[in-house]
Amino acid sequence: MKRHLIIVSVLGLLASLVACDGQFAFFGSPTQTQVQGAVPSPTPTPTPTVFATPDPCRIESVKVDFYAEIQTPFLNLGQTVQIDATPFNSSGPVTDGCQASRSVFWSVSTPTTCQVIGSGFVPFLRGLKVGSCSLTATVENVVSAPFSVEVR
Repeated sequence: MKRHLIIVSVLGLLASLVACDGQFAFFGSPTQTQVQGAVPSPTPTPTPTVFATPDPCRIESVKVDFYAEIQTPFLNLGQTVQIDATPFNSSGPVTDGCQASRSVFWSVSTPTTCQVIGSGFVPFLRGLKVGSCSLTATVENVVSAPFSVEVR
């Protein structure tokens, strides 16, 4: 009779396991540790996206042009006009507050034709000899496109 009772108990346990769809737990230990059969994969927690605020003082490009009211693409021989280097980033022109500690390095392709007088963001350009010259401005390792000037 004892053997028959043990077999019935084992069969009952197996039937319980099948009915639980493979999920089972062992109870009876002092801490009642659960052991599970088919464990679903945990869904990963999405990592929050951090959007960095762009640096408003970052320079992506530099544009050289004649300063303000000057609309002519040339200089007369001996004429001196003010030029301008304007740094830009994806938000537009970099503000004046960002330029306080920055240096501008000017380069002229033909220094016998044109001469940059002064320094900074708004120096002067003088026509020395008839011909054409090209100049660039460099701000924090960002070089402008060449700005061409005809001296007449």
